[in-house]
Amino acid sequence: YKTNLASAYRKLKNYAGALIVYKEMLAYHVETDKLMHNIGSVYLAMRQPAVAIDYLNKVNYEDQKKYNDLGRAYYLLKDYAKAGIYFQKASALNTKLNVAHKNSDHGITLKYLGDINLQKKQPLPALQFYQQAISNLQFDFSPKNIYTNPSEFNSVFNTAELLETLLAKAEAFSLLYDQTGKTKDLDASLNTYLAFYKLADHIERFYDTDDARLLISDKKYASHQVPIDI
Repeated sequence: YKTNLASAYRKLKNYAGALIVYKEMLAYHVETDKLMHNIGSVYLAMRQPAVAIDYLNKVNYEDQKKYNDLGRAYYLLKDYAKAGIYFQKASALNTKLNVAHKNSDHGITLKYLGDINLQKKQPLPALQFYQQAISNLQFDFSPKNIYTNPSEFNSVFNTAELLETLLAKAEAFSLLYDQTGKTKDLDASLNTYLAFYKLADHIERFYDTDDARLLISDKKYASHQVPIDI
């Protein structure tokens, strides 16, 4: 019951409420590792990466989610070298456990590896990571060509992360255009934004939930000026 309550607070972005419930549960000494991970994740959502790292380092198990969260924390601290180490650990664990099977955790890993390259002003390798990320976040999408975007979204594993990845991919194409001056790269940026909006519309039509509405309000309307400028 308390776990569900904390999860509800997290989805409402009432992070203070979630932390109170999670920390209360530590007194029971039940599933402490998961509680530490959840607390670390909440601090990560609050953009307090240093505190998040303290809690995540107390988690005794090793899995993709933990490595991804540690990588994201160091990414927020702009320690891209250390972030990359954790994302590579997550990728290696994925290869060991899942071989070539798609999964959203690996999609998140690939998305952040793309973000690291984008921060380094290396749009081409970033785009390659983003393309692989999209393939892992959507079951029936596999094209390796970075100029190809999904057109249907009936098999999406993780809508929030796919929205983020499409936005990042569009930004990477815009940066690539700045470097190459090729119109096709600017077209690709616009086309990726259009794929993003198509996914947002799909979520609005088929996922009539509070989560979906919060997701769209956070992502869709915040980005509309960029494709207009393009």
